[in-house]
Amino acid sequence: MLAKVIKTIKGQSYEFGYLPAMHNTNLFIKFTSIIGGSLSKFFGAANSTDLSLIGEGISKIMSSIHINDPEGHIIIEIMNQTTRNGIAINKETFNQFYTGNIEEMMEALFEAMVVHFKPFLPIDKLSGLLATKETMTTTLTESLTTK
Repeated sequence: MLAKVIKTIKGQSYEFGYLPAMHNTNLFIKFTSIIGGSLSKFFGAANSTDLSLIGEGISKIMSSIHINDPEGHIIIEIMNQTTRNGIAINKETFNQFYTGNIEEMMEALFEAMVVHFKPFLPIDKLSGLLATKETMTTTLTESLTTK
């Protein structure tokens, strides 16, 4: 069994556990079917130093989730096996933790995606994105609040 990934995000202690292999594979397939071609746009932008392109890629992913999964079930599924200060992130706690706190949510979601989807994604591009995640989170938050 793999050890949980432990991170501090915006002063909060997070533990990211792993999903069972088949569940994780099915979740990635479901995620890519929801976001369609947005994933390639996201990783295409990862080679760029232009943060607006990266932000646009993330914004397209989030827009696709909003259109194809308006209740956000996929986000809760991705956050499954994640705790914040020892409390599980689920449908009941999600709004409690993240209402008015979207930047923290985006960082936690990004980390959960890295834990679950790393085997399916181009690692070299992913590590570059990790280095700029705070700027990406700010860019995405700004793009979501201005729409």
